[in-house]
Amino acid sequence: MRKLFKNEPTSLDENIDRIMHEMTTTDPTSPEYKTLLDHCTALNELKTKTRRKPVSTDTMITAGASVLGILIIVAYEHAHVVVSKGLGFVQKA
Repeated sequence: MRKLFKNEPTSLDENIDRIMHEMTTTDPTSPEYKTLLDHCTALNELKTKTRRKPVSTDTMITAGASVLGILIIVAYEHAHVVVSKGLGFVQKA
């Protein structure tokens, strides 16, 4: 499935990639490797904190049900004359 929005690489991504490249050329037993690993871990944690949280499924269902209710009421009022106020049944945000 194709993504709707394409993510542009940020400076965090570029730094993580640079560190990962340096880690591939460094011996895993050296002290420099541990330092690079610590930096990479810290950058990944920072990236995780700055990432947007997805909208919950419950919120999507509630919003969809409200829009569907509004559309049903508008379609009914378009075809028939309604004397009462039908929008009282719609949840307020």
